[in-house]
Amino acid sequence: MSRPWQLLGGIAMTLAAIPCGAQHNASIAGAGPTAAQAVRAVQFIPGLLLGGVLPTSELADFYNTGIRAGATLAAVVPARPYGVRLAVTYDRLSGGTVALPGQTVREIESGSVVSVTLAGLVSERAERTALLYFTAGAGVHRLDIESAESSGSDDEPTDEPDEVSDTGGAETKFGASVGGGITFRLGRFPSYLEVQVVKLFGADAVLVPVVVGVQLGR
Repeated sequence: MSRPWQLLGGIAMTLAAIPCGAQHNASIAGAGPTAAQAVRAVQFIPGLLLGGVLPTSELADFYNTGIRAGATLAAVVPARPYGVRLAVTYDRLSGGTVALPGQTVREIESGSVVSVTLAGLVSERAERTALLYFTAGAGVHRLDIESAESSGSDDEPTDEPDEVSDTGGAETKFGASVGGGITFRLGRFPSYLEVQVVKLFGADAVLVPVVVGVQLGR
């Protein structure tokens, strides 16, 4: 009576020695749950983010801290410390003031930046509730902001602007970003706190967003 069980045990040991791809096919036929757990498909996880954005460099002369909102779609492999994330974000920057020649002060209207970025994510491998991670990526940014031209001549240069012009949202810039964050749970949703530095090429503009994000599909 023990021979059938011995035979099944031998089959199970044989299946355990088969490469992962074959294990997955065998599990579909009913070999057992362990083979299915060995091979896991990529998961696509939607999310939302909200926070603030700090303009630096030349942007800081015209704009104050603004808000950032956006949606994300992450592609991850469970139990792996890496993934990629697509993000669409909207930054609303509050306008400041600029002193023009003749002691006039120009109020700057609010500006906006719409960004589409793709970034890689690398996290710690440790199984803990809170994990540190790092991110780096690139994207396209559409700016609807005002800029200024410096006053003065070649003989008497000065940093004071003599006029402020609206770009009319006609500028599209490429950019690169680096940053990091920490994961945690917000209720039943996996969440994260993240800081990035975003450099816009072809413009004297750097954005520093600080956001809280939630993952809705896990």
